[in-house]
Amino acid sequence: MPAARPVDTTLLGLVEARADGRYNVYSLDRDALQRMAREHLAEEALPRLARFNDDTACLRCSLVGFGCVRSDRDGGRHWLVGNE
Repeated sequence: MPAARPVDTTLLGLVEARADGRYNVYSLDRDALQRMAREHLAEEALPRLARFNDDTACLRCSLVGFGCVRSDRDGGRHWLVGNE
């Protein structure tokens, strides 16, 4: 049986991995995700983000879907989770 490969737990500091018998168990560090969201979605960083995707409405929808951003009922106003 081949030796198990070591698990890289440094993926942007977002994922922690641990061995559990023959399996690797992964968990998302939500606090790290929130810190990164605040950093990368700050007002001055948004033009940089939009440079990679012209469809900013799709980006906003995805961020709401992932729980990083919330919006009002009509979708006209958006804010980072934790900045309510």
